[in-house]
Amino acid sequence: MDGLVTTLVAVGGTLAGSGLTYLFGWFTARRAERVGRAERLRQDRIAAFTSFAGAITGLRQSVVTAWFARRDGPAPTEQTEADRLVR
Repeated sequence: MDGLVTTLVAVGGTLAGSGLTYLFGWFTARRAERVGRAERLRQDRIAAFTSFAGAITGLRQSVVTAWFARRDGPAPTEQTEADRLVR
């Protein structure tokens, strides 16, 4: 009878240990997935902000070039480039 109780306790402990190991692994995988998704979103936002800032900088430069071209007399290439970027 003592052997049966010992065996049942050992089997129960093994099952409980493997169940807890599975749960901890599952929680860790879910957390890693959330962190990875948040990092990808952050990188996408940084890329979008960077390209937006580059576009705004190009537009600002073309507007300044167009202003100088209209003030000093238009040069054909400056005017064409400024008009292309502004529209």
